Parts: sequence; C-alpha cells; structure tokens
Amino acid sequence: MIEKKKQKIAIIDFSDLNGNVTALGQFMAEELTTQLFIIAPGKFEVVKRRQLLKLEEELVLGKVGNIEEKGIKKMGQVFGVDAVVTGSMTDLGNTVKINARVIAVESAKIFAVAATDIPKTGMVADLIEKKVEGRQPVEKATTPLTTLTKPTKEKEWAKTEMTQKQITAEGGIFKDPGTVIEFIFVKGGCFHMGDTFGDGSSDEYPVHKVCLDDFYIGKYEVTQIEWLEVMERNPSSRRACDDCPVEMVSWNNVQEYIKRLNRKTGREYRLPTEAEWEYAARSGGKKEKYAGGNDLDSVGWDSDNSRGKTYPAGQKNPNGLGIYDMSGNVWEWCQDWSDENYYKSSPRDNPKGAGSGQTRIIRGGSWNYDESISRAANRGWDIPDSRRSDIGFRVARTK
Repeated sequence: MIEKKKQKIAIIDFSDLNGNVTALGQFMAEELTTQLFIIAPGKFEVVKRRQLLKLEEELVLGKVGNIEEKGIKKMGQVFGVDAVVTGSMTDLGNTVKINARVIAVESAKIFAVAATDIPKTGMVADLIEKKVEGRQPVEKATTPLTTLTKPTKEKEWAKTEMTQKQITAEGGIFKDPGTVIEFIFVKGGCFHMGDTFGDGSSDEYPVHKVCLDDFYIGKYEVTQIEWLEVMERNPSSRRACDDCPVEMVSWNNVQEYIKRLNRKTGREYRLPTEAEWEYAARSGGKKEKYAGGNDLDSVGWDSDNSRGKTYPAGQKNPNGLGIYDMSGNVWEWCQDWSDENYYKSSPRDNPKGAGSGQTRIIRGGSWNYDESISRAANRGWDIPDSRRSDIGFRVARTK
C-alpha cells in the first residue's frame, strides 16, 4: 500500500487591525494546528511553531493576515510548504470577527477563506487584550475555534461555519455554505419611497408607494476578504483591513464578481434594486432619515466622524433589520440605471429602474460626504466603469 504524501503547511499567528499579534491571535494559530490533527489525522505535516516563529522574524510580512508574495516564496523555499494559513481579527465590541485564509505557495494566491464571529467573553476577552511579549505560547483551551477543515482533494481546502444560524419562516440570517457572506431575510411589503422629511433633492420626489416581494440582502457591505474569496486581487485603496468594505470597484467589476460568485455557489446573487435598497435601509420601509434611525453618528461613518477613511463592517449600530452600514462608510452600487425623473413614472410593484441610461445608481453616502448625503432617501449615480475609494456594494438575491 502506497502512503499518500502529507501536505506541508505553515500556520502564522493571526493579527489585529494594527498588525499586532495578541495572545488570542497566537492561540488561534495554536488551536488550528491542534485541530488539524484531530479532524484530519495523517493528512498534514505542520511546520513546528518554534521554527516558524524564527523564520517569521526574518521575513517581511504584511499586516492583518496579508503575507507579501516574497514572504510566501521564501517560506516555501526554506520549509518546502504547500500552503500558508494566516488570518486577522477585528474587535466588534461584543464579538470578535475572525478571518482565515489559505495561500498556495506555488502561486502565492489565496484559494480558500473562512470567517466567523466569536463572543468576546471569558478567555477570548482576556486573550484579545493581552499583547504577546517575545511571542511566548499561550495555554491551550478545550474550545475548538478552528474555521478550516480537511482538504476535499489534493491541495484543496473546504470551509465550514463555526456557528450557522438556520433561517426561520419569519426571516433571519442566512449564510450560504459556498461563501462567507451573511444575508438578512427581508420580508416584502409596501412603503412610501422618497424623501418623507421634506429636506431632500428634487429627484427624491414625488414620494410614491412601492410594494416589494421578499428578498435577501447582505448583512454587511462586501468586505475585502469576501472579495478575495472570489477574485484574485484586492483593488481597495485601504488594504490590510480584511473586514473593511472593498472599494475601488466599478459597477462592471461588481458584475464580474457576481458572475463568479454565482458559478461558485450555484445560486443567483445580484445587486439590490434601488427600491429594495431603500426599503432595507429604512428597516423595512419605516420613516427613518438614516439607515437605523435619525442619528447618523450611531449608525454610520461620514465626513464628521470617519477621520478620512473606511472602517471595518459592523462597528456602528445596525438598523431595525440587523443590517449594518447602509448609511455612510462607502456608497453602494445598485442594479438600476439612474434617471432623475424616474419617480414620476415608477411602477408600484417591484420597480427595476430606468430601462437604459449612462449612469448607475449608488446609495448610502460615504466616509467623505456629510450627513445630508447619507440620508436613506438620497440618490446618487456614477458611470458604470467608475472606480472610487468611496464606492463599494452589497449583494442581494430573490427569496
């Protein structure tokens, strides 16, 4: 009987948004190493931690889980590893967002990612605050925190969700096993679309009744790690922030992302229509100035509080449906062509926007605009091939 060759991998300590390795980041790497021997015995040969830490000091490694190509190549040369596992952690207040990625040494490309949220209580709360002095190992805990499972075939990894909430008949969170993106179920209904506060622009009138079918929409703006799960390169201007929204993506770029995402998952994801976007932003069509209420500072990032940059998804309060960052942070592409007079002739049921045009709708405002632009009813537009550091997107799909 011929024994199959073990895959040789290196697991790097996870880092926070500032590139610091905390005790939790070191624990995550240690725990993943341990779990691989439990869930896939005999499949892997993991580089010993002491050897790896010594090499890590000599390499130029990017922050927040991003390893530069020359670092990967060097690691491959020294240890002959097939893949490098690295990750990042984002403190979201009550939870910690953990992202992990698997990078192939030969191509220096990411070929698997996984993400999960863990409660910031007990051991986790203690470890995330503790900076590693001299990178000493921490004590093991019995709770498995790993997000990666054994490979399904040679040099290929599969993902698993640590906690998957099953959507109920009334709605809730849906997480497609084929992607790390979380979706919120939005129950359809009717609402009055447009500026209901009397301080909008002319294209936000007339206020008109719109009725929508059920749909799903992303809980967060698509993040950089979620983009890299599907695409080869991160185009964002502010990199080294896995959980920040991906930006510098045109409407056309987004269509290619969605095409690949659909091929990967077997589903039919798309951009939300402008009507779906506003209905979801206003917590199911409620009279809200911003996405989640009438106080922007509590729900979004704009020019007054952003300090000139984007922020990781989910750091502000969600709206009434549990959706984050629909006001501020980055503008979001919608599917519709733009037409400043569209509201005058919009159909009542499931409007899809103008039949043609030169520009596409963007919604929500961003980090470099004031609060008046982040209103839930405000409408913006740009040409489909525009790439800006303040435009991103979130995905949707029909129920």
